[in-house]
Amino acid sequence: MIGVVSRDLKAFVQVQVRGLYSEQVELAVDTGFNGSLSLLLAIVQRLQLQQINFYPVLLADGSEVELPTYQAEVLWDGEWREIEVIGSSGEALLGMALMENCELHIEVRDGGKISLEKLK
Repeated sequence: MIGVVSRDLKAFVQVQVRGLYSEQVELAVDTGFNGSLSLLLAIVQRLQLQQINFYPVLLADGSEVELPTYQAEVLWDGEWREIEVIGSSGEALLGMALMENCELHIEVRDGGKISLEKLK
């Protein structure tokens, strides 16, 4: 998987996510997020994902909120994987759970390349 670093030094990758519908989604790489994916609620609605639960989330400011979770599939390393997605009003995020057993390399500069490959 390949991505790019933005002018404000955020690392972004794109993945295909599907529910009833499918969409290519741009995600910010967040090594501080231990879930799989966090998607904007507008994307959740467009894909018509089915809500399955609520998940307690500790925010950067120390507060805790419960966010809805949804069932989705993501095209990951050439295969569709069923995952639990957190619905959020914040940024769409790629978390550490989905990147488990992968090597992440980021050239931290405007336009820098991002590579994410499965460990051998």
